[in-house]
Amino acid sequence: MRKILLVALNAKYSHTSLAVRKLCNALSASGIPAAFAEYTINQPVQELLSSLAAAAPDMLLFSCYIWNIQLVQRLGADFRKLFPQADILLGGPEVSFEAEALLARMPWADAILCGEGEELLPQLLQTQQHPRGVYHPKRKVILREQPFAYNDLDKLQNRVLYYESTRGCFYGCAYCLSSADREVRPLPLPHVFADLQRFLDARVMQVKFVDRTFNQLEGRALAIWQYLIEHDNGVTSFQMELGGDLFTQEQLDLLRTARAGLFQFEIGVQSTCKEALRLAARPTNFAKLKWAVGQIRAMGNIHQHLDLIAGLPGEGFAQFMQSYNEVFALQPEQLQLGFLKLLRGSRLWAQREALGLLHSDAPPYEILQTPQLTYGELARIKRVEEMTERYYNSGRFTHSLRYTLQFCRSPFEGLLALGETMPTGAIGKYAYYELLHRFCVAQGGDAEKCRWLLKYDLCLHERPRKLPACCPENVLPPQWRRYLAEQFAHQNVHLELFPLDVTDPALPQQQTPLLFDYRTKVRRARLCNLSCPLE
Repeated sequence: MRKILLVALNAKYSHTSLAVRKLCNALSASGIPAAFAEYTINQPVQELLSSLAAAAPDMLLFSCYIWNIQLVQRLGADFRKLFPQADILLGGPEVSFEAEALLARMPWADAILCGEGEELLPQLLQTQQHPRGVYHPKRKVILREQPFAYNDLDKLQNRVLYYESTRGCFYGCAYCLSSADREVRPLPLPHVFADLQRFLDARVMQVKFVDRTFNQLEGRALAIWQYLIEHDNGVTSFQMELGGDLFTQEQLDLLRTARAGLFQFEIGVQSTCKEALRLAARPTNFAKLKWAVGQIRAMGNIHQHLDLIAGLPGEGFAQFMQSYNEVFALQPEQLQLGFLKLLRGSRLWAQREALGLLHSDAPPYEILQTPQLTYGELARIKRVEEMTERYYNSGRFTHSLRYTLQFCRSPFEGLLALGETMPTGAIGKYAYYELLHRFCVAQGGDAEKCRWLLKYDLCLHERPRKLPACCPENVLPPQWRRYLAEQFAHQNVHLELFPLDVTDPALPQQQTPLLFDYRTKVRRARLCNLSCPLE
């Protein structure tokens, strides 16, 4: 019996691989024993190779993506030298297009499996002879015939699990590989409910739907949300990628009843530039998207991540700045600014020369220049991305950043100017507070008010044992210290006396005592009404 090992190289330890589990189950159902191993791209190469060599499989199968293909190539070549008689197979989106040319450049590999592998792989291994080459499935996989992917839920309590309830996508976005399969194949709802209940019963941390546009089938999305709300275990959260302009009022009314934290939505705006959306074949009703995002934000129970893509053909620097500012105004919990990647198999890859798109030849094939956007302008947008991640998406500077941006012409221009003040090299955590304070004052902000807002932001995320130089020390009257010692002895809380209402700096200046509670994962601050008056 041959020893078969399927290998996943995930981007992070918290991630799991849906592909290797599905393939392993498919082989088992066909009477072919197989095992899988998960690693991360952050592990040392020699550590990974040593583990694979210790397993000594007769057949090694890699699941290939843009984030791991270079590591796969190195491991595969080295493994071939150590085990010249073993078979090495590759599959996944990164090798499924222009596969013949890729295989010719990788002599250490025996075969590439293109597209869906749940039926293709068992069929290939059941044959006595499978010569070197490229293999394609004979038909599309029927999802209801595939078993539940996770047989190891008890070992995955603190991991992110991926789940597929539909395959294919109605849309033909020119930058996306999903546009290669426009036929949407849904898993019947009874199967979906049974699978979701297994996640709920296991009380896993988070489940991410890999459905390309979760709410493209209106009634189906409503039914799944209804089931998850009714069977909520109070622990597990579910993330979906959605079309922001596809929400209905009925769906929003239902979502309003969900537990806070049950759902997290990722909404691909990509751009608000009509020409860029036309060239990307990404039709979007931004007015309706804006309405839906505003409705969800007002509910206060669902985190929203809104995505933008810089470097789309047809969108120049000024147009992208407008896209950024319009999406920033929607106040999502996270604004995810990515850069166009020219993926093999996508329409933009095929049109790259006609559209004048220059991209890196190395994964992830990121855009370098377009006729509308120079490399230098893309580099400036990178600055905005860095500041967005550090100051906005981190959530550590919510109040101080909002105050600072009041003195800038727009959020994009403010974050760009802030990024261009950053020193080169590594920056310590507390130095970011100093740099924002300095920038705020330079823009015309009140130095003292900014200091206290930075202190407030700091206290919301950690007990202030160490302070940046710009943050004022906490000076409590003796009676307040006694109160803290008596009421919260040995408890992880902090009492801070602010000279202004930092929760609403627009109010007249007044002393505001706030008690910060660090005893739970969710940091809370509440107004502290003490019986002893201030002196």
